[in-house]
Amino acid sequence: MSEPYWAALGGGSVDYKGAWAAGTAYAPGDVVRHNGVDFIAVNPSTGVDPGVATGVAVGFGIALPTSPVDGQEYILVDSLTAPTYSWRFRYVAAKATNKWVFIGGSMLAGEFTGQGQMPGSYGDIAGGPSVVIPVAGVYVIGIGCRVTIWTPSERWMSFALGAATALDADGIVWESTGSPGAAGQDGGTLARRGMQRTLAAGTLATKYRGSGTVYASNRWIEAVPVAVGG
Repeated sequence: MSEPYWAALGGGSVDYKGAWAAGTAYAPGDVVRHNGVDFIAVNPSTGVDPGVATGVAVGFGIALPTSPVDGQEYILVDSLTAPTYSWRFRYVAAKATNKWVFIGGSMLAGEFTGQGQMPGSYGDIAGGPSVVIPVAGVYVIGIGCRVTIWTPSERWMSFALGAATALDADGIVWESTGSPGAAGQDGGTLARRGMQRTLAAGTLATKYRGSGTVYASNRWIEAVPVAVGG
């Protein structure tokens, strides 16, 4: 059995050598940081990835590693002190694209309970909601709202990334040709989940359109990654 080269550092007062570099020769006792984890050298080495050598390949940060290795795992967050999501990925070198495969974590979620009138063509309603896609990849999207209808009409909810145009194919629709109820209102709840889409990084916002007088409330959007990284 070969001797280990690195061990994960558990704490204590040490002198750091800075970020690990593949071309640097390290001696026993040298301490480096690699993918958000501190390691101490237990044998001389050059070019031996600390995470791979020790089996500790789980880093933590706001950006995915730029030089990953097959099997490496990493936890991506949007903030080191107050994250709104945390996603754990595993790097699969054999994949052609989106090599960081999602293996667990929370979803992105946006919600707004206030009511707003739908525009005649796809557009925004004050309060959104929206979510920020942090890295390009494949995501599963869900959207939903409650509609209140004052005149017979067709009403849609969809989504779009950045300045792109929302599509009916990504949307949900409530169609009514009859007259509203005695109180002058009709409506119900729209929801759709499980839409798998390839997205660039950016703001993913809900979009609406409806003919006649139509309002939307209790609006929400959610997104969870499948695989990311281009």
